[in-house]
Amino acid sequence: MVLDARKGRILQAIVDDYVDRADPIASEWLASRYDFGCKSATVRNEMAEMSELGYLVQPHTSAGRIPTDRGYRYYVDRLMPRPSYEDLPTVSPMDEREAASSPIEDILQHTCRLLAGMTQYPSLATPPAGQSALVHQIVVTRATKARALVVVVLTNGEVEHRLVELPGRPTAQEVERAANFLTRTLAGKPLDDISRIQLPDAVAVLGSAGELVQPIFQAVLDVADALAEHRVFIEGASQILKQPEFHDVAKVEQLLSALEERSVLYQILSRSLLGDDVTVLIGSEGQVEAMRDCSIVTANYCIGNRVAGYIGIVGPTRMHYGRAVGAVGWMARNLSALLTHHSFG
Repeated sequence: MVLDARKGRILQAIVDDYVDRADPIASEWLASRYDFGCKSATVRNEMAEMSELGYLVQPHTSAGRIPTDRGYRYYVDRLMPRPSYEDLPTVSPMDEREAASSPIEDILQHTCRLLAGMTQYPSLATPPAGQSALVHQIVVTRATKARALVVVVLTNGEVEHRLVELPGRPTAQEVERAANFLTRTLAGKPLDDISRIQLPDAVAVLGSAGELVQPIFQAVLDVADALAEHRVFIEGASQILKQPEFHDVAKVEQLLSALEERSVLYQILSRSLLGDDVTVLIGSEGQVEAMRDCSIVTANYCIGNRVAGYIGIVGPTRMHYGRAVGAVGWMARNLSALLTHHSFG
């Protein structure tokens, strides 16, 4: 339902004031601060009608009103001013030269720390999706006579290491030949297809060096399995304690436990719309009971033209949505630029 102009202005004022004050908003307060072109009694009647429509709720009989999830949704979709990046705190994102020499995990953690600082809410990010990445190169270096370090380089810039036991006492040349054989066989293949690949008879091609191929290949399979698991970086979880909604110890414990459920967080973050839009999930829209009093603002980031992962924040439904949407959108674009430069130079 589309609210008429006056109800829309009143709802916008209630959301803005409630975000700032964290106290229910009374009609007398609104009438004294805003010119709605009507008396306080009319404002009160309008608020009562919006309560019946499900946009507002009165937490106590003698209190003013606060927005419901439906009220916040209407505000975000129809009333929220366009995010202004000038309103965001000044931050110093990692520059491209620094990012080029940094592990992807460091770039993500740095970005999350900045986002948490900008918004004062916990920030989340998923690493580039390993399953959608392609194998770029496999490098093997002997660590001891019987062990070797297997380095799997992916096209999304991610680098994974595994230590493996090698049969016999292979020479450095044999190890290199086995690594080159696997690179030729696997380069350009999606990581999630690796387990279905039938390797050529390595012994027939490489002789004794062929016996090294299977343990090295198993390390690559281990990397594929590990990257198939959903991982989420979190920074600033303690920020939620600053919000009055979470002064209740039981509620805080419930929320912090939910933030430890990485697979659940991944599912929430991945609901981000494709394209440049920022997605806002309000209260029950997140479909996680422990986070019913929270909103999640999320956006995807890209490496080149491919969606690679997600970044966002978690905060109370009484959130400064314009600032949150602006910050998440800005950081997602910055992260896309950094990781694209990291991967392609």
